Amino acid sequence: ASGDDSFTYCQNEMPLPAYFEQACEKAKYALIQAETVATPLSSLHGMKHLFPLYTEPTPLQAYCDTVAVTDKPQLWILEDVAGAGKTEAALTLASRILGAGGGAGCFVALPTMATSNAMYERMAQVYSLLFEKGSRPTLSLSHGSKHLSKTFCESYRTNFDDLPHEGQLFDERTDEGKAHCSQWLADSSKKALLSDVGVGTVDQILMAGLPVRYQSLRAFGMAQKVLIIDEVHSFDAYMLRHLENVIAAQAAFGGSVILLSATLALSVRKRFCKAFSEGLGIESAVPKKKDVFPLVTMVHQNGILEEGVATRTRVAREVGVTFCEDIETVYALIQKSVAEGKCVCWIRNTISDVTDSFVELQNKGIENLDMFHSRFALKDRLAIEQRVIERFGKSSTPEQRTGQVLVASQVVEQSLDLDFDVMISDLAPIDLLIQRAGRLHRHQRGERDKPVLYVHTPKDTDEPKANWFSESFPKASFVYKDTAMLWRTKEILKLQKRLKMPEEARLLIESVYGDDGLETPEIFIKAEDTVWAETLNKKSIADFNRLKFELGYSRMGNDMGKWESDERVSTRLSEPTNSMYLCRWEHGQIVPFFAGESFAWDLSSLSLRTYSLESIEYRAEIMSAIEELKKQKRFQYSTVFAVFENEADELYGKDGGGKDVLVNYSQSNGLTVVKT
Repeated sequence: ASGDDSFTYCQNEMPLPAYFEQACEKAKYALIQAETVATPLSSLHGMKHLFPLYTEPTPLQAYCDTVAVTDKPQLWILEDVAGAGKTEAALTLASRILGAGGGAGCFVALPTMATSNAMYERMAQVYSLLFEKGSRPTLSLSHGSKHLSKTFCESYRTNFDDLPHEGQLFDERTDEGKAHCSQWLADSSKKALLSDVGVGTVDQILMAGLPVRYQSLRAFGMAQKVLIIDEVHSFDAYMLRHLENVIAAQAAFGGSVILLSATLALSVRKRFCKAFSEGLGIESAVPKKKDVFPLVTMVHQNGILEEGVATRTRVAREVGVTFCEDIETVYALIQKSVAEGKCVCWIRNTISDVTDSFVELQNKGIENLDMFHSRFALKDRLAIEQRVIERFGKSSTPEQRTGQVLVASQVVEQSLDLDFDVMISDLAPIDLLIQRAGRLHRHQRGERDKPVLYVHTPKDTDEPKANWFSESFPKASFVYKDTAMLWRTKEILKLQKRLKMPEEARLLIESVYGDDGLETPEIFIKAEDTVWAETLNKKSIADFNRLKFELGYSRMGNDMGKWESDERVSTRLSEPTNSMYLCRWEHGQIVPFFAGESFAWDLSSLSLRTYSLESIEYRAEIMSAIEELKKQKRFQYSTVFAVFENEADELYGKDGGGKDVLVNYSQSNGLTVVKT
């Protein structure tokens, strides 16, 4: 209503009734332009309607297509192995809930921008089937870099002259079947939950439970939606607490939630059920089944339902586990595999380890070698991602794959649909190893050797020391601090000698995360207690930051005076980071590294821990130009400019501890920060 496109100033005096009539006509047209009125839902729903090409639904999909649903608030937790079609099952369930009157649309939330982009492309093909044929529902993408999605940008409506006339159906138009979003809904992530269907990072719904500006707008949109939240096992203690808060609020609003996971501990499932029960105002529903997998859990007004389902035969699998305690054994395995024409992936736990191993493999004569981690500028990262998908994705050919080696950080763990002949992983928590093993023999490619996950671990011992993990992985010990959890992971794999899914999924997870898991050596209790204290601290910070819905919008309960913009309130608790922009010094001016490209500043950016690099030293002329740049709104928050005057420049800077560092960037190796 504050926009002057529809509501122009009225210069002439007129009677109030006449003005009101005119304003109502303008308001009607404004609503048509913004497309905020809910689109009529389809009278058809379910698996066959949404996915007619799926002639044989998976057991989970078939269950979601037939289980009883109502229009009342309900929480569903769908647990199944990778490849079981959980997304399609969730959409089938959501369509049936909408058909029963349980909402006006849905929002699909994922952990990362990469997974959100991939889901948006999938949703674009199916979302319109949730709504009445001939209607024009809106589909939004919501995260910080959504403007880089070509498909999403093409979906904006910028010309209102072609809006349908009354009685005209959209299927008479030439653009039927394409993803569509109005310009008004698309121009800000805070409006995404007002779209008929939305896809975005989980941060978008977590902000509905934080004291940020326009929070009530997000909450209003959320209450109309069935929330589908994927990969909930990947959230840390801080995010989980905020997610519990949002789940409770959604139940209180009268909305429904569907959670998806391949590896969820019973303790976390209990927390989700408890939160939804609190929102409903009923006695806490307590899940009890800890040996059943795959499993569907449902909480509603009358209590809890837990039902096991079968899994798709072709995704049930057994992967052998072999330990490599010496890094030279890993290098020898890679060389042997390449000689046999196999493609290999080695997932290392830190970027430093990735780059060190990449250089070592180059020195050992491995030619078809690539590296992938998060310290690449966005343009280079997208190019590497595309190259990796072409070489190892579903459509890759034997010629593209033969003898190829990828050394990567956790960036390939979940977001990308990749398939390798040989998978090597540094020791990591059991749920992450299960995820990484999911990239091994993922696609049907004829006869291959039995799949084996090679795990690079510390040496086996019956009397470990406190530095058992950090001695072998000094840098990774800052990433995975709970040595006890890593010890239990290795011990259960040593006992089982395999990852057998789905039969042993619960055993693997509960042995590491469960209250009655494997025994832990006393020497690791201190590390475990430290991590536990950090977890409690994260929960405490989350409780302090969260919006307490039960207290309402009052100064007594929620301090209304401290509400901030989205950028200043954190949905994730992590080490402080800087936004870094790679730049060139040309003709006395600072230009983005990829000047000439659309969104050149975005494509020239990356994120870096503040402790790794806090500042870079420049001569006065460049410093003056940087100060001018920082006056622009784009750069008002933590920003470091890496300004290179020549191609092979090394920049001098300081890390978070005040120590001298050298900074370099190459499009093959990414950003390197080395202490001098």
